Amino acid sequence: MGTGRDDFSKDTIRRAAGRVGYRCSFPGCPNSTIGASLEDSSKVSTTGVAAHICAAARGGPRYDEKMTVDERRSVDNCIWLCQTHSKLIDTDEKTYPVELLRQWKRTAENAASQALANGDYFVEHYNSNGNNLFVLGQLFDDMVVDGQFEQLNTLLGQYRTTLSDQYEEFVLRYKIIYDVYCSRRELPGHLNAYCALPCKAGADKLALLFLSFRMEDELKIVEEYCIDQTIKEYVSMSNNNTLIGQLLVPVGSGMTMSFPAEIGNAIGKYIANYIRENNITGAIDSAGNEYTLFSDEFYYRAVSSAYGLSRMTIYGSDDYDKIQRSPDFEFIRDNLTKVKNLDISLQEYIWVKFLLFLSMGGEEFQAYYTLCPAEVKSLYSVQKIEYLYRINNDIDSINADDMLEFAGKSGDTTTLCMYLSNLSKDDANSFLAEHAYLYKKSCKYLELKLNLSPEMSHDEAYALLEKYKDVYADDFLFHCLLARHSSLRQQNKEIIDWLQAHRSECTTDTIFEYIKVLWMNELWDDLAELSTRLLPNECAFNVAGYLSESRDDNYIRRSLEIYKNLLSKGWQRKWLNFNIGCIQRHLGYVEEAKNSFKSEYDQYHTDVALKNLICLRFETQEFTDDVYFEELKNYTDFHSQNWVGAICLKLGHYCDARKYFLRSLLINCNDNPSISGFLQTVGRLPEVKADTVQANTVCVLKDTQHLIQIAIHSPDIMEGIAAPCQFANCAHFSAEDGRIVNLLFHSVGDSVSLDGNIYEVDAILTVNETISKFFFSSMQTNKDAMLIQSSSPEELLQQIKSIVKSSYESLEKEIEDYNQQKIRYPLTYLAALVGKKSLITCEFLAFGNKKRIRNNLTSLEQTNSSVIYVLSYDAIVFLAHIGYNIDTQNGPNLLCAIQVRNQLLNDINEELSALNNENTKGCMVCDGENVSIIEHSSEYKRERYTFLTKLKAFVITIPYCDIACDFKSANSKIKDSLEQLFSQRKLFCEGGSLSTARNTPNGILITDDQFLYAIASIEDIPNMGLTGFLANTTLGWKALLDMSKQLSIINFANYLPLQLYKQMVDQAIENKAEIEIASREIQKWLLSDTDNDATEKHEDVILALFHDVYSSNFYYLNPGDILGKNAIRIYEKRNPDFMREYISYILNPDMPSIE
Repeated sequence: MGTGRDDFSKDTIRRAAGRVGYRCSFPGCPNSTIGASLEDSSKVSTTGVAAHICAAARGGPRYDEKMTVDERRSVDNCIWLCQTHSKLIDTDEKTYPVELLRQWKRTAENAASQALANGDYFVEHYNSNGNNLFVLGQLFDDMVVDGQFEQLNTLLGQYRTTLSDQYEEFVLRYKIIYDVYCSRRELPGHLNAYCALPCKAGADKLALLFLSFRMEDELKIVEEYCIDQTIKEYVSMSNNNTLIGQLLVPVGSGMTMSFPAEIGNAIGKYIANYIRENNITGAIDSAGNEYTLFSDEFYYRAVSSAYGLSRMTIYGSDDYDKIQRSPDFEFIRDNLTKVKNLDISLQEYIWVKFLLFLSMGGEEFQAYYTLCPAEVKSLYSVQKIEYLYRINNDIDSINADDMLEFAGKSGDTTTLCMYLSNLSKDDANSFLAEHAYLYKKSCKYLELKLNLSPEMSHDEAYALLEKYKDVYADDFLFHCLLARHSSLRQQNKEIIDWLQAHRSECTTDTIFEYIKVLWMNELWDDLAELSTRLLPNECAFNVAGYLSESRDDNYIRRSLEIYKNLLSKGWQRKWLNFNIGCIQRHLGYVEEAKNSFKSEYDQYHTDVALKNLICLRFETQEFTDDVYFEELKNYTDFHSQNWVGAICLKLGHYCDARKYFLRSLLINCNDNPSISGFLQTVGRLPEVKADTVQANTVCVLKDTQHLIQIAIHSPDIMEGIAAPCQFANCAHFSAEDGRIVNLLFHSVGDSVSLDGNIYEVDAILTVNETISKFFFSSMQTNKDAMLIQSSSPEELLQQIKSIVKSSYESLEKEIEDYNQQKIRYPLTYLAALVGKKSLITCEFLAFGNKKRIRNNLTSLEQTNSSVIYVLSYDAIVFLAHIGYNIDTQNGPNLLCAIQVRNQLLNDINEELSALNNENTKGCMVCDGENVSIIEHSSEYKRERYTFLTKLKAFVITIPYCDIACDFKSANSKIKDSLEQLFSQRKLFCEGGSLSTARNTPNGILITDDQFLYAIASIEDIPNMGLTGFLANTTLGWKALLDMSKQLSIINFANYLPLQLYKQMVDQAIENKAEIEIASREIQKWLLSDTDNDATEKHEDVILALFHDVYSSNFYYLNPGDILGKNAIRIYEKRNPDFMREYISYILNPDMPSIE
């Protein structure tokens, strides 16, 4: 929890104290701020205070609001004082102003610096403090922590006169500390001298030092001099090799260890050095979380930063610039001078990780490589990185023999293999042929040979490997190669069994081959288990790719998790977002898939990502003329041109639609759906006559032997199409093509020259006419087309009737199945089953279905003004039909999903377009027996057009959620199957409505689609039907009564439930001026839905209302027992003996009850 203060860090406090030698900065103060701990004389106790020159928080002494937080927390704003003087300066800020305190700080720091520079520093310290070495020890420890090894060495060199046994031990101990960090060659001599000293008071500290660095030989030497029993215990564990076993525990075990305070830091350092020595990159703790290295000291901070650089490169982001801005990179870069003071054995790890990262970036590598000490450059590990850099940036500068020599001396095969992989295949194969002995040196060369020889069959590859079976009998990589190329099932099983028994031997060098083997053998469980481990990013990427091919949604979901985890790290690769999009599309998360395909295309311009994006947009009725649509126009494959044409058609851009459909057909005329789109489009364009040869005409030429068709197009049609196909039996040319320009503007009967031959213009047709004729003539030879052949008009009519009747019977069966379902199909699925638009299907349920709509009678508590009603597709259509008017100022808060809006507007626009099309005359219908043609009259068209424009305006008025979301089930029991249903049936509108209602604060879904409100209830999404929605509006009694009557017309099963009736009565009671007329009108509606007797449907509604009113105890809703009397009348009508049986039952209760 924050304190509101800009306090100093521990590091800043230690630096401030050290810069003044742990002396109080108050002029003339004799107080020491450090000494032996009262609890433990071997420990140091600090009594000084790190005081703020300018206060840490507003209102404090000398607070400066112009300072930044970092400035307020910096060492420059910190003055080291004793307890007394730290309180004194805060009592009177006028007496102790900022500038005075800064002067004290400068004076104290200068005095301390001069004292350290004094060649007689130790003598003067001894004369002033005797054998009290606490201050000196703290100063030297601070130098180690800060990495000031050069200064430490200079000070130690000033000790030239024996002062006491304590000083001898102290100086020699710190020389050993210096040697461990900076000069291991001097260590044996100094350690032997230390053992010969009479005083070994610091042996415990040396033991902790050697333990931290895992220096077993040195630990054994000092173990006998240790005094602290806890330290001796851990030293003994290290010497017996039992300590590391306790520290390394299984991932996920949750096992933890606690250490005594005096040993904790040493263990942290021990683990850091273990990671450095073993070049571990992905250390994790027992809980499976990323392990954080000890870093409270310069050397360990450098190791931690080097480790962090490596980890980020392999497991984190691959953004070079981002990593270069990271604290880890900056720390090493800014402290290279200090790093070079370390012993070469310690420098190596830091330089290797630093240079390895820089080798990825290019030019900067050379600049930093030149800063390496010569001894560091001589290390094989550093030479390897320099070779890797040259392989990637200047491979021609490498001599193959030098690479071979390096591989032989260093034992490193990876670098030579990488070098060969970057040569041409011929050069690499020649090198391997000349140095075939390498195959026995490392299996990596065999792997390289196989990768360089894709033409080699599995049998040939296996034969090559068998030659080295004895050499690599226990080699994991070799067995992976055998498994890849084994063609015998039993043989392969034995190899797989061997690999699984030895999988603990799998390393980062072999894991790519291993996962390939698991994939080839469809060992999905093993791949999934492998994916739970900490893997290099590139490896995890491959595992995810293989798992996505499993055809099992559980593994495919795991694949998606891996991909998303890579993305969350900031790691990027071409195909990453595309692969994510493909999986999201498969799982039904189409909106997420769109965004993934967008990201892929934005980053890498991957054409298949753009095409998938456009395809999904089309599926979800999202027809957007934006940058992605414009980009698709540039792809000259027939699929892309077809999509462009289809979208232009949906947008009503008929000229453009014709253009792109035609371009698609010219690119590929075989099995191309563009022909259908082309015909739809030209039917909406005005007819054009062709009298002369010009653009957009077909010129039919003949001579004595030939008849040829030349199609001439405007230049934009032919742009980018180098070799058009012979679509519609025509040769296709641009009007600007020099080969045919001499044909232009000729008329029928003219003589023309083409390719040196003389022809006569036999006919001139439009391109549209030619293609239409070609299509209908080709239908006769299409095996998939239904041909109707007859000898008379009567026979033709009979065949047509038979086809229409069969279609009618099929449709009737689908409707009957729908009506019989316990939970009826969702609207989208029903529309797909019957082959109609959702709008037509929805209206059929309202006006044409024999069965009533099982409307949603869910009752919610009285909602408030903050509620947002999310309208489903059916709710919008029904509201428009019953005449509901949207009041954007005072009405309820409405919202709809963008999927619903897009689908509705598309359905409306398509029907409006059909009404405007003069070629649309009517339709053929069947009533079960008779087939007839219904021609759409002008009056019908006018009424329908009026309603559709009203509905369109209604839809446009409704606010919509412009961020489309996919439906994801929150019900763990049915999540997978439910999401699969939404995906396979393409329930975009239903999913959009559910997700919008769930994601909208105070959202309530309004729907009377039984499937939709059933799912909403299962998913705990608040929902109600139109009757509930109307009951929660501020409409008056008359409007509510009219709405109820309209709901009865659109086939609602219950159009007057208790909630709506109660609101109607309450509104009537409030309107005292109209209460009599209201009462009369409402009672009239209760009695009948017609001018005569009530229909059976209306009687059912009233009986249900009677039951609900009596059950709820709202007796005021039943004045004069009108509902009860009406119910008895209905019962008596349906069962004339009802009253007699009811009286008999009351007189004789033992009789069976009346049903």
